[in-house]
Amino acid sequence: MKQYTKNDPEYRDNGYYVIEGAEYMSIWTYKNRKRVGVNRTAVNGQEARALASIGTPYLTSKPDFGNFDQILIYPVEELNNFYN
Repeated sequence: MKQYTKNDPEYRDNGYYVIEGAEYMSIWTYKNRKRVGVNRTAVNGQEARALASIGTPYLTSKPDFGNFDQILIYPVEELNNFYN
């Protein structure tokens, strides 16, 4: 599986990519942009597990900063459904 980085043409911002015409975001980026929910590592991890349990598709990316070597990015449409 390809890991997207800021060097890819799909990159728009940290945790935000447009891949084959679809927007993808990490949970952290989505929450910051949409101003939804508590944006903490422990909470975001629980929500990532909840997304996995319902079969939400994802891709991987390397964040621009922070302690993680890899993060998951999800279709924004799926995140909209999950958080609304």
